[in-house]
Amino acid sequence: MDQNYISYGKVAKFLHWTMAILLLLNYFLGLTLEKSSLYNFHKQTGLTILLLAIIRIIWRIIDQYPAPIKSLSMMERSGAKLRHLSLYLFMLSVPLSGILMVNAHGYELSFWGVYTLPTFIEMQSESGGHVFAEIHEILANSMMAIIGIHLLAALKHHLVDKNEVLLRMIPFSRRGK
Repeated sequence: MDQNYISYGKVAKFLHWTMAILLLLNYFLGLTLEKSSLYNFHKQTGLTILLLAIIRIIWRIIDQYPAPIKSLSMMERSGAKLRHLSLYLFMLSVPLSGILMVNAHGYELSFWGVYTLPTFIEMQSESGGHVFAEIHEILANSMMAIIGIHLLAALKHHLVDKNEVLLRMIPFSRRGK
């Protein structure tokens, strides 16, 4: 795979920023939920995040993307790889734990009213639902911590190191060889 690209492509940038917005929106919605009218919106957005995460992983595999910046130390490169892997795992596990939580409470999930997901857990117990709710919350909080570290690292590269790491993911920045 040719990795001489300066910037990420339009699709990668679109997926990155769309998911960033949806993840932050859904996290803060989740903090305010106690069976509010936005609870269903939170669930639908979570399913959308799961679908976009799958698309994003497939796109990451098939798309050409820039090589790491040469000035990055081995520790910075390793840290970035670990953070990205963690983020992909969280983008899958947080929505999946939400699905399991809803199923354990005895409810079905519909994807924006178009498709009803199969029920993965038939136990329908309050205690099972609470266990998955705790798992969902821990995973979501952990994901936000990693997103915070990701953001701080990008700002450090831009403001302190003055390299192109952040600029490569900014929308409308140029992609070339």
